[in-house]
Amino acid sequence: MSKAKQTTIRMCWASATVLVMAASTAVAQGAAAAEDSATLETVVITGTSIRGTEVIGSTVQTIDSAAIANSGRATVADLLRELPVNFAGGVAKSDNSRGGQDTASAGANLTGGQGVNLRGLGALSTLVLVDGRRVAASGQFGDFVDVANIPAAAIERIEILPDGASAIYGSDAVGGVVNIILKEHFEGIGALARYGVTTQGGGEELQASVVWGGRWDGGRAVVGYEYSDQKRIDAADRDFDGGDFSGRGGVNWPIYTSRVGSAANIFTGNAAFNGNVAYTVPQGPGTGLGVGSLTPAAGGIGNTSNPWQGVDILPAMKRHSIFTTFGHNVAAASEVYGSMRFTRRDGDYRTGYTNIYSTLPATSPFFIPGTTNNFSVQVDDRLTHRDVGVKSFGAELGFRATLAGDWEADFTVSYSREEQNRQ
Repeated sequence: MSKAKQTTIRMCWASATVLVMAASTAVAQGAAAAEDSATLETVVITGTSIRGTEVIGSTVQTIDSAAIANSGRATVADLLRELPVNFAGGVAKSDNSRGGQDTASAGANLTGGQGVNLRGLGALSTLVLVDGRRVAASGQFGDFVDVANIPAAAIERIEILPDGASAIYGSDAVGGVVNIILKEHFEGIGALARYGVTTQGGGEELQASVVWGGRWDGGRAVVGYEYSDQKRIDAADRDFDGGDFSGRGGVNWPIYTSRVGSAANIFTGNAAFNGNVAYTVPQGPGTGLGVGSLTPAAGGIGNTSNPWQGVDILPAMKRHSIFTTFGHNVAAASEVYGSMRFTRRDGDYRTGYTNIYSTLPATSPFFIPGTTNNFSVQVDDRLTHRDVGVKSFGAELGFRATLAGDWEADFTVSYSREEQNRQ
C-alpha cells in the first residue's frame, strides 16, 4: 500500500521592534485648567504599553517553573489543558475532531500539535507569545501556535491574561494572551526525569531534561536539553465495546456508521457508510456469483465493523528540544541579550483499516448480474499509518539600555520558523 504524498508546510515569523517606554508623568496645568480638571470623570485604561500602568480587566495568572515541575505534566500543553479558561483543553492533539475540542483547528492539525483556546473563542483568537514576541503558527492554515514544541525545562514562568487584549495586540488576542517566559537567570545544574503510565493501559510517558546556568563578569547564560517519549494509546486499551454504546443509553455506531466489513456488502442504492444493504457476499474467491449466491441482509444493515479497531486515541510521539538564553553587559547601563530554541518532534498515528465504498463495472470478474454492484468492503490485512514530523526554530537578539530618568530603549529582532510534514 503506497503512502500518501508528503506535505510540507513552513510557517515563519520575523519581527523587528524599537521601543522607548517611560512611566506616565503628570504635566502641570494652569489655575484655570485645574478648575476644569475637577469635573473630569475617572479615566479607565483598557490598553497601554507604558510600564507599570495597570489596565482594567482580568488579573494575569502566573505559573512559575516550580509549579510546572510539581504538576507532573509532561508538556506545556498538558499543563495548560488543566486551566478552566482553556476551553476543552485547546486544540485536539489528534488530527481528528474530538468532542468539545476546538474543531476549527483540529481538522487541519497536520502533526498532532497542541494549541490554546482561551474562553472558547478558538485558537485563532488566542495570542501565544514567547518572551513577549510572536512566533510562527502551526496547522495547515496557520491558525494556532503549537505549544507542544516549547520544552517545559526552558520555561521560567507562564503568564496568562484570560481577557480580551486586542487594544494592544490586535484581533488575534480577543480571547486572551499566553506569554511564555524563558529562563534567563538560572544558576547551577538542574535535572529532571519522570515516568508515567495510565491506569487503563497505553500512553506511557518518559521525559528527561538537564539545564545548566552560569554567570561571569557582566554576563549570563542558560543552556538546556529536553527529551520526551510518549507511547500510543490504542482505542482497544479503552472500554469502547466496539463502538456500541447502546447498553449505556448511547448509539450503536457500527450499525449506523460502519456498514462495511471484511466480507462485502451490496447496497440497494448508492454505497455509503449508512446506506441500505440488500445482500452480503459470502467469503470465497468472489467470482462467478449470482443473486442466488448472496445472503439477504437483515434490516438493511449487513456486515459491520468496529470503527475504533486499530485506531490511536493518542499517537506515539518523540521530541528532542535544545534551548539557550544569554545576556552580556556592554556598558554600565546597557545589555546585549538573546535566545534560541529548536525542537524536532516525530510521531506515528495508527488510523485503522481502509474502508472502500465503490461500484463494480460490468467488465470486472467479480461483477454480479441482477444487483446494483454498489459495494463496501474493509481491507483488514494491513493497518494504515500516518507519519508526522515537525521542526520548530525560534531566535531573538536584542539590545536594551537605560536612559535618563525612567526611560528605557529596547531594540529587538526575532525570527521563528516551523516546518511540518506528514505522509
